[in-house]
Amino acid sequence: MSLRLSSGDHQAFTRSVAGVLSRECDSSALHAFIDKQAPLDATVWTRGVELGWLSAVAPGPWGGLDLGVRGADVLFRELGRRAAPGGLLPTLIASLWLSGSGGDELQAAMLPAIVAGETVVAIPVGEPSIRLRLENGRLSGVAPDMLGWSTASVAIAPAVTARGEIFVAVRINGVNAQLSFDSHWDRTRQVGVLRCEAAEPLGIVDDLDGAAARLMRRLTALAIAGDSLGGAREAAEQTISYTKGREQFGRPVAAFQGLKHRIADVMVEIVASEHLLRYALDVVEDGGQDADLWAALAKADACEAYERAAEEAVLLHGGVGFTWAFDCHLFLKRARLNEQLGGDRRRLRDAAADLLRQAAWSDRSTAEIAT
Repeated sequence: MSLRLSSGDHQAFTRSVAGVLSRECDSSALHAFIDKQAPLDATVWTRGVELGWLSAVAPGPWGGLDLGVRGADVLFRELGRRAAPGGLLPTLIASLWLSGSGGDELQAAMLPAIVAGETVVAIPVGEPSIRLRLENGRLSGVAPDMLGWSTASVAIAPAVTARGEIFVAVRINGVNAQLSFDSHWDRTRQVGVLRCEAAEPLGIVDDLDGAAARLMRRLTALAIAGDSLGGAREAAEQTISYTKGREQFGRPVAAFQGLKHRIADVMVEIVASEHLLRYALDVVEDGGQDADLWAALAKADACEAYERAAEEAVLLHGGVGFTWAFDCHLFLKRARLNEQLGGDRRRLRDAAADLLRQAAWSDRSTAEIAT
């Protein structure tokens, strides 16, 4: 059972994380990183370790605070608000997943090192059509769509054995376990491929009933949703600030009714998505049987809100919104990639519809599902 923060503690934690990232990961630092002039990824990771962010979600026996998905959501939103690069997000997801699915042996092998900041983890973020295979205690094959960072030292991936499906943790040693990343439009994220050839697993989690896979998808959905809403808020607030300061025909452009309505529509969409995510977090934290349904819907809505906010930011900044110097394109690129990580919104809403149908067939009312 994770520790539920009081309202005051939750706000204090949020202010603390936001304050650090506003200093260490502001717009100028992010642009310097994008231009390959500053190691912002290492800076954010180091500050996170020093301030105990990696211990926030880990269980108490392994040196963590056990704040669960609620505590993690604070970090995901503030990291998203700053479009922070690095391996914090997948590593935090891995820590939550290990707390729920990993046995004592695997937790002991990984969680203390995660809490200490010694391990960056890569995790799967796609629907695995190709899986690793474990035979005679050795792991071989290819696992695509791994979200991580170039400093990742451990990967968690789905695999198969003669008995059925499993998850494996494997050390990235560059010899028989290699993690390579592809170039894509969002430079604040790294998504790549894990290749193994007779690699020895660090640990194994049986997943014959699919529970471990569902937990990984659920946690990834919540993390990306939080990251997206943090980014959407920042994109919208930057747009509001810019339109208040930019004048046309002797008036701030924010005074024109047409622009007011567009910005208001964006904010309404963000607030509605925030309420949906909060409800999903409650259901997941309380162990509700509809956790997968609400996590899928929360991620779908959050990514849609982020994309809308980022697109409007580009347009309402006028000509400069398309330039490299402003943040608009960074948010739009991250929004477009977030949409794909863990399934796009159409796939997620289809999955939620299937879960709703299953609930209806089990004679549960929509009121029961919503409460």
